[in-house]
Amino acid sequence: MKKALFSLFTVLVSLTAISQDKFDFYLWPYNDKTNKIEFTESVHIPNAFGDSLFSNATRFLTETFNSENDTLLSADTSTNIIIYKSSLHIPVKELGNRGIGYISFKFYIKCRNNQFNYSLTNFEHLSSTADGISGGSLELEMAIAGGRAFPRRYWNDYKARCYFAIQTTIDRLKEAMNNKG
Repeated sequence: MKKALFSLFTVLVSLTAISQDKFDFYLWPYNDKTNKIEFTESVHIPNAFGDSLFSNATRFLTETFNSENDTLLSADTSTNIIIYKSSLHIPVKELGNRGIGYISFKFYIKCRNNQFNYSLTNFEHLSSTADGISGGSLELEMAIAGGRAFPRRYWNDYKARCYFAIQTTIDRLKEAMNNKG
């Protein structure tokens, strides 16, 4: 009886571990061509002009991303395209001062009459301190710092918190783009 329970427990733990990896893979939206994580969408906003959407996008990006790690790469008013190098600051509290870092990514927004397209891609965890721990690309199954410096359970938890922060940022972008004033 104990052997049967132990075998059942082992199978359940194995299935949970396998499904967690698959869940993590399917949770993130991947670009089929680049095999990189990419959040992208075209959002329709009736009666909105490209210029006002461009203005809303510019305001959103400058108000939301204003740390030393954020940079405006391009803002072309003739095409209404903005490219921003952005960051999200999500500390890994379990790693203490060495866990102070951020996620760097590229934010692309193209505005047209009645719609805008956005894309967030090139996600990478970087350390804010010289002696800190960098995780690397979020596509990695394990942080580049390795399992001892950045244990997998913290890396997976960190990626889950990043996913939530990205979704929240996208929701805030959509709300800001609907602003008529």
